[in-house]
Amino acid sequence: MIAAAASGTTVRLGHLLAPAGVRYIAFVDRAPPRPKSGSAWSRPRTPHQLPEIAAASSTSRSRASTTPASCTTTTAWMPTRAVVPPTDTAVLFGGADPQAAATRSDAHGVAGVPAAAGKTGAIGPGTLLWSEAANSDWSSTAAGRRLTRSKAFGWTNAFTLDARAPVHVHYHGSVLVSLVRVAEIVLWLAVAAVWFVTRARRRSAADIAAEAETPEVPVTV
Repeated sequence: MIAAAASGTTVRLGHLLAPAGVRYIAFVDRAPPRPKSGSAWSRPRTPHQLPEIAAASSTSRSRASTTPASCTTTTAWMPTRAVVPPTDTAVLFGGADPQAAATRSDAHGVAGVPAAAGKTGAIGPGTLLWSEAANSDWSSTAAGRRLTRSKAFGWTNAFTLDARAPVHVHYHGSVLVSLVRVAEIVLWLAVAAVWFVTRARRRSAADIAAEAETPEVPVTV
């Protein structure tokens, strides 16, 4: 999306980033301070025309800043958790061309949805937009029934709601990944345990050596 704007093929950068819930775009005007000698350092390379493209976009507006950076507010922004009513034809989340669909979409009819631990209140009917990277491991249920998942804008998730109900969205990751994480935790706990045990032994050995080196003081009777 950024490459398309930088190449000059579109000026609607705000629309392209809106499906991911991007509301603000910051452009740093100068490089950060150089680190200490020996550390890796590279000067950020922001295409010089990007701030102008964002500022000139019909979906964005520039905002003054006193820091060495400029900030643009995306008026085409969509909440990362949102519901599109079934009668809304302005949000083209299911288009065959994701970039064109995002460019032509108008999010004014989209309502944000509070979600705590993947659970929402009663929402719908319509389409729940879930702005996480599109993956078949994402699933959702409503009223005990699994909802149909599809790609939204080609790179996020959408769930179809036939009726109004609370929704629970969850991610089923790979079992192998979970096992690797558990093994990693166990390994770190083992390393910590070994360190504490050997530390106590080292301290005891040091105390014995210190006592052996201490000369005996004669006692006067």
